[in-house]
Amino acid sequence: MTIILFGASGRMGQTTVCYIEKNFKDDIRLIQVTFNKKKSETNKDLILFNKLTLNRKDKQIVAIDFSNEKSCLEVIDFCKSNKVPLVSAVTGIKESDFLKLRQASSTVPVLWSSNFSQGVSAIKKLLANKKLSNFKFSITEAHHKHKKDKPSGTAKSFKEIIQKNTKSSVPVLSIRHGEIFGSHHIVATGDNEIIKIDHLSQSREIFSEGAVRAAIWLLKKKPNFYNFEDLD
Repeated sequence: MTIILFGASGRMGQTTVCYIEKNFKDDIRLIQVTFNKKKSETNKDLILFNKLTLNRKDKQIVAIDFSNEKSCLEVIDFCKSNKVPLVSAVTGIKESDFLKLRQASSTVPVLWSSNFSQGVSAIKKLLANKKLSNFKFSITEAHHKHKKDKPSGTAKSFKEIIQKNTKSSVPVLSIRHGEIFGSHHIVATGDNEIIKIDHLSQSREIFSEGAVRAAIWLLKKKPNFYNFEDLD
């Protein structure tokens, strides 16, 4: 199979390149795509987006997008036009752009997630438990100083699930400091008990692993909109 990796020159992109080369070197053909002209000129493995062409004989192609909220629209249009299934890991997307992502799923399979960690996926299912519907929640999230969007996409997803379950507001505190991969702290307060949930990402590789797993899974699916919790 072939994976087109959009945003390959970024932090998550480079982590994913290393992960695929380490674990799927003989099984996955990797096409590294960047939107940064300077980086494409200094790294022969990177293809500039507007120079990307596909081999029409290759029937097993899937895309992973680790670019950003500005470039993701070009990725969506490319995948729609070329009938390429898309795994999107872009956060900070405007509601109107997220709608375009959903609309694309009528043409190609699309899977979007704010976080590709299996641990976070398990926490989402826990937060939806009706036994927690009377609890009051708060969320604190911390990421590296380079992360632009806040709250994080993961915190937003947690908040959405909690609000749907509890019908109450959820305060979120965002911290940008140092080189933290990702930390989420959830406190749920009941009448006579407190539940604390902590998730600390110790490496970006857990997101690469999840995205590649999602891409392999999505390749066999029909056009629809999926999330990481849908994986078998």
